[in-house]
Amino acid sequence: MANEACDSCDENGNILYQDPQVTPLGCYVFDNSSVIDTFNGLATLNSPKRPGLVFNDPYTYQIRMNVGHCLKRCIDFKFDYGALVGGVNCRCGYANALQSYIKDDDKKCNMYCTTATFTGNVTYPCGGKDAYTVYKAAVHYYTPPYNITLEEKLDIIHNMLGDKCTSSESMTIDECFDNCREGSDYCSASPGDNSQLCGGAWTLSLYEISAIPPNTSPTPSPIPPSLLNFTLTLKIVLGVCIPVFLIAVLIIVIIVYNRRCKTETGKTDEKYREELYE
Repeated sequence: MANEACDSCDENGNILYQDPQVTPLGCYVFDNSSVIDTFNGLATLNSPKRPGLVFNDPYTYQIRMNVGHCLKRCIDFKFDYGALVGGVNCRCGYANALQSYIKDDDKKCNMYCTTATFTGNVTYPCGGKDAYTVYKAAVHYYTPPYNITLEEKLDIIHNMLGDKCTSSESMTIDECFDNCREGSDYCSASPGDNSQLCGGAWTLSLYEISAIPPNTSPTPSPIPPSLLNFTLTLKIVLGVCIPVFLIAVLIIVIIVYNRRCKTETGKTDEKYREELYE
């Protein structure tokens, strides 16, 4: 069903992307004789001085991984190369990324990613089993800003996210708010709901976190002491008077009954005497 809140979606609700218009450098596999994996750029972004800011390597985006998404990830953090492996895993590397890799037959990179773009669907190689389709980390429609260093960006992200907000494929603004409500005044959200503004390349969508709204139900007014005393007195009076009243009614009933019985007995005796004299 179409997403009416999304201005950049097709009739099926799929987000439309720019066509990266890139050509792969080839299909590469890890050189088992190498001691170090040189295509580990994302892992190098992790630092003890920024706890809570974690970069997974590889970066996996099961829902919508595509070449453009992977390359933007690598460009955002100033890497030289981007590579896709297994169709859903993205890795980034610096200029020396290919030192521990060897070029192999393109047939080993037999997985493809299809992307819905503004000009139609496009398909690019996205690696294979343990095989990397490598691209230069550059796209024609995007150039990252150069007035900020990578360290400055990482520090800003860490200061904004603190130790509460995390990256998630299904993250929404509300979920991010819940994570950050106790930790900071602002936070950014990762993609998850395509109708929400959740940042962009080198940019953060900032939202001010308000306190949890208090209970707005009207508080009942306290009962005045005079009314409380009256209520208590009324209870005592009723508690005493009702039994007394019932007892009085019972006594009256008994007296009336006895008098009625005596009257009936007197009438019977008089009638008996009259019959006797006759």
